[in-house]
Amino acid sequence: MPPPGYHPERIEARVESLMACARATGWRTRRWSVRHDLRGQVAGQAWPRDGVLRFNPVLGAENWEHFLEHTVAHEVAHLLACWRDGEAALGHGPAWREAMAALEAQPRVCHEYDTSRSSAWRQRRWPYRCGCPEPQELTTTRHHRVQRRRAVYLCRTCGERLRFAG
Repeated sequence: MPPPGYHPERIEARVESLMACARATGWRTRRWSVRHDLRGQVAGQAWPRDGVLRFNPVLGAENWEHFLEHTVAHEVAHLLACWRDGEAALGHGPAWREAMAALEAQPRVCHEYDTSRSSAWRQRRWPYRCGCPEPQELTTTRHHRVQRRRAVYLCRTCGERLRFAG
């Protein structure tokens, strides 16, 4: 169930409209799908290989007008650029900016949405020591790599090996 103020059907209609605009200006489109399942700090994602657009309903609901206008266009432009130029067009380079221009959208790279209420899984931090006076912290993922002897991490300051201090 999407949060109040988030309208998946309007997002999907906007994507369809942008794709039609792109086709009218000579861009090739492929089959795509839209998902509304992102969480955390990311407002949208494009997976060009699969033709999938993903959106964050919490950030969308809290920033509806801007989200509908800019974030949706931003992600559609990623699909268009990669469909035309392949993986060389990943990112926010010339092909993406050209796609944004075709969609008559401002080529802004990052959003400035408040992400404090958007649920995200946060990893626990584990204490580690080195030659520095202050302890270091590693995420659970890195901590498990160290414990399973699959990785060694060095302090960026003193260069010593980090040792678990827990």
